[in-house]
Amino acid sequence: MEALIERIRKYKGEEQNYKWPFNVKDIPLLNPTEKEAINLEHNEFKKTLALREIISRKINGSYTNYDLDSWIVNVWGKIGNFKIKNENSGNKDKIIDFKKHLDQGQLTNELFSTISSLSKIASFVEPNKYFIYDSRVTYSLNWLLLNTAEKDKIPQFFPFPNGRNESLKNYDMNVILHLKYKDEIKFYDKKYAYFEYCDLIKAMSAKVYEEKYPAYALEMLLFKIADTEILEEIKQLVQLILIKSI
Repeated sequence: MEALIERIRKYKGEEQNYKWPFNVKDIPLLNPTEKEAINLEHNEFKKTLALREIISRKINGSYTNYDLDSWIVNVWGKIGNFKIKNENSGNKDKIIDFKKHLDQGQLTNELFSTISSLSKIASFVEPNKYFIYDSRVTYSLNWLLLNTAEKDKIPQFFPFPNGRNESLKNYDMNVILHLKYKDEIKFYDKKYAYFEYCDLIKAMSAKVYEEKYPAYALEMLLFKIADTEILEEIKQLVQLILIKSI
């Protein structure tokens, strides 16, 4: 893990360029003072840190404030197909089931199929324990695992959730990993992958940031560098390979 941590340290500072805008006026539950406290932060990285801290304190461990859940997933998270307020969707029951399985330390395949949405809720309710697991974060993390693996050792990779980023789809990480390791590639079991991921984020964050930021800052860094630094590294490597093949 030390090689992975050293590699991630090279990107430190990029979290300050994190871009994910939101309008505090739309946030359920928060009072004007809390919204103002978020707005006073000077960049989107600091605003998001404050947002997650204030909401976690305000909601006090509840996964079933569905107005807030809906805002987190549909408005802040920009995932429109995970409808929570629609009584026919079954997603309220899925959130309750998700919390139960979090406590058990094991997810079903059905729950993992919507982990990008469900983990967003968990990351606001219990932000120091659970983190967002989405296509950008796993893209960055798997690339870094690939590039810091010990010689002759095949690391375990994190299964990819569905993603919407077209730039990343053009350089499919799943294809890259299979080209490297072929049939020997190993992914974490989807039952446990989310918990392995959260444990890794907590362990690495303590060494990367030395408690300057909460652990979820590392998740935000991995998100930020996916379609910028990481994608650029892959493009440059592909160009180098093409040049050598001519």
